[in-house]
Amino acid sequence: MHSIVAIGRGYIGERQTEAIDRYALELTGVENPSVLFVPTASSDDPNYSQTFTHYYQSLGANVSTLELTKSPSPDQVSEAILSADMIYCGGGDTRLAVEMWQGAGIPELLAQTKLQERVQVLGGLSAGANIWFEFCSSDLGVADGPPHLVNGLGLIP
Repeated sequence: MHSIVAIGRGYIGERQTEAIDRYALELTGVENPSVLFVPTASSDDPNYSQTFTHYYQSLGANVSTLELTKSPSPDQVSEAILSADMIYCGGGDTRLAVEMWQGAGIPELLAQTKLQERVQVLGGLSAGANIWFEFCSSDLGVADGPPHLVNGLGLIP
């Protein structure tokens, strides 16, 4: 079963989302949950990964990172997704994240985890919140004018 925690905005480096992050960790029902950070939307920015890791470790989580830009094997992707208590998609470019997650087979793996007897929390900030929906709006790359519609993974209509 999945619980989804979609965070609109905030900066984890300044602990602006700490209350909702703690809530997301509690939803796992596990002491010291395993959290998989997937920073694809930021092109796997190492500074973002480091900030996230230190922050979530301070909240009591065991953190690992899945960098899709480094072309992990299907077995590595599967193991990372299936074993995580929480999967957190970082902020950045929603379209990039959706395309790479689909290419890596992550939606199919999430369908498998949904059938598990445990709760798996899916979370994210900004683009990492958008990714879970069927559609979202994004202003990334829009200099003037309204945001444009972007496809998500479709876990939430």
